[in-house]
Amino acid sequence: MNNTKSLIAMFFLSFMVLSCTDDNKDMIDESGGPQSLLFAEEGLMVPTTGGNVVATVDWSNTTWRIEYDEQENAVVSSLSQSTGGSLSGSGQTAVTIRCLDNPTGENRSQTIYLVAEENKERIPLLLTQPGDYLNSLAPLKSYVNRTTDPDFKLGTGVNAANFLKQDIVYTLTRSNFDEMTTGNAMKYGSVVQSDGTMDFTRVKNFIQLAERSNMSVYGHVLCWHAQTRKDYLYSLIEPEFIPGEQKSGKYIIDFESDNVGVSYPMTGNSSAIVEADPDNESGSVLHVGNDEIAAKRSYPKLEVTLPEGTKLRDYLTLSVDFRGKWNGGQTGSGMRFGINENSPSKKFDTPAGFGCPDGKWGRGLIKINISDLELTEEQKELTEFTLLLGSETGTGNYYIDNITMDWSITTEDQTIVKSPEEKVEILSDALERWIAGMIEACGGYVKTWELLNEPMQDWPDPTQLKTGMKDGVDVNKDNTENSNFYWQDFIGKDYAVKALEFARKHGGQDIKLFANEYGLEGIGSKKLQGFLDYVKYIDDTYAQKFPDSRGVDGIATQMHVSYYLDAAKQAEFETSIENMFTKLAATGKLVKISELDMGLVAEDGTNIMTADVTEEQHRKMADFYTFIIKKYFEIIPQPQRYGITQWCQTDAPVTSGWRGGQPVGIWDLDYNRKLIYEGYVNGLKQNKEK
Repeated sequence: MNNTKSLIAMFFLSFMVLSCTDDNKDMIDESGGPQSLLFAEEGLMVPTTGGNVVATVDWSNTTWRIEYDEQENAVVSSLSQSTGGSLSGSGQTAVTIRCLDNPTGENRSQTIYLVAEENKERIPLLLTQPGDYLNSLAPLKSYVNRTTDPDFKLGTGVNAANFLKQDIVYTLTRSNFDEMTTGNAMKYGSVVQSDGTMDFTRVKNFIQLAERSNMSVYGHVLCWHAQTRKDYLYSLIEPEFIPGEQKSGKYIIDFESDNVGVSYPMTGNSSAIVEADPDNESGSVLHVGNDEIAAKRSYPKLEVTLPEGTKLRDYLTLSVDFRGKWNGGQTGSGMRFGINENSPSKKFDTPAGFGCPDGKWGRGLIKINISDLELTEEQKELTEFTLLLGSETGTGNYYIDNITMDWSITTEDQTIVKSPEEKVEILSDALERWIAGMIEACGGYVKTWELLNEPMQDWPDPTQLKTGMKDGVDVNKDNTENSNFYWQDFIGKDYAVKALEFARKHGGQDIKLFANEYGLEGIGSKKLQGFLDYVKYIDDTYAQKFPDSRGVDGIATQMHVSYYLDAAKQAEFETSIENMFTKLAATGKLVKISELDMGLVAEDGTNIMTADVTEEQHRKMADFYTFIIKKYFEIIPQPQRYGITQWCQTDAPVTSGWRGGQPVGIWDLDYNRKLIYEGYVNGLKQNKEK
């Protein structure tokens, strides 16, 4: 393997930075014209033998200078011009950079800086000078045949935070690729917070920089079971717990709504007539008995309809205002209370015994506990009944008012379980809010989306959808080792149909939508056919509801592959890859290799770590990359070729959660090109040379 060093092994870097540091505003000079300053080039490659290269400065309403730092093993000798520009004009200035030859045999680089005199902003341009063959190769995207495949996109996976730093990852990505897929930044769990709110700050910053950098973005991902906000989503469909609470109130009969002269029936003789309060303390009162005919153990009958939600068992006390004389009911046998005429009633103390004064109102002094009435269970359930009350005297001639019944209810705790239909509605709404929010946050710049990711099982039946259920029990919910939420377990098989509906609704008919899956290239893979069958189901079901719309546009095969040192297994694997491409081509849909990377497997089946890979093995891996890319162009018809995305730019660190310590990159961890780079070039060149 070639181990030459390079500070940054890539060429034609691009810097399209405005003088203003605010993404949303240009600086405005005093004349009102916007200031801008940039290098027209995306970086410059200097021949190993040195010589002159030209950088073009685009400027408007600013003065500038070019400077560079002195360094050992320098690339730059001198400049033809180091200052220029004007505060009241615009133009282009070609600056010749005189370069030294590179006798070291190693890559080297040097950065020159375009400095705006007004705000001292430094805009970098990297000069790279190769020292060997591998690093003399052009950027990867330059090998794509844009004549036969004008829409083909060579893509890469990126960490959004690293890209936003605008350093080596940014320049390498812009130099070599057309399109980016963020590793995590555009996933549900990275945007949706624990309370369901969504923070698209990083997404928006990433999209804005991608647009300024003329890089397309593959939106990864709208609907996936992994990296969700599991606790939040489960909380949406949890049974609703309503704690019990204590309520209280009063039911009052005060006769104020009755007209004077209205009579109430009695249980026996005499009368009960609504009259004005003889003491003028309140409005209307009930006069029981009269001067001519005293009420003899006869009581008014008051029809009661209790407030909604209460029953007689909820009432604790009953009180009544009483006005009578000693010989008209104030004394005697006592007060009697009863429920309904044919039911037993109960006698209590006399009004005088309760403290009522002779011939005057005793307000609220007569008060009993309703439990003392010894009601039957049937009576306790009553909401409508006849209340009987009055003095048991034989010479009744008295007044009553403000019959008050106090109630108190302590409700029981309630648990309301959501129905399957309610869960579908709730989760469909959550899925739509997420999809709508993500598409809106990208402001129309993202034209291609990963609609669906990894829906199929690995085991026991890869033709079926993944699930978190086992024997009808949700074993995923309390599994703290993952953040998975299986939409399909609650919304059903049509969960992806709904995702498609929401994506078209909020993204329009022009966006391209892909279904993505891994392991489709596997030897004897049953997943491939199961996946294609499910995509067809999505299309067919969606078409029934939206016949004038478009279903899934493309199939994305991840292709996290390995090169097998077992020659027989490797040959079988290559045949399986060809079969996969053939089946994907037969769908008539766009085909994308979405996450290509490669490990190395020893004959005993163990993974070989990066530090242990020989140069010969690197060459075998490079040739396998060439094979995969070549077969893609051979088997997939031109109209269906969406593109190829390299998932890992560099080898994986030992601590990485993805294929840690394995040789999965095109560059090593120091950003030196590996032999795999040449394998990529050879695969792309074969199509370009047709």
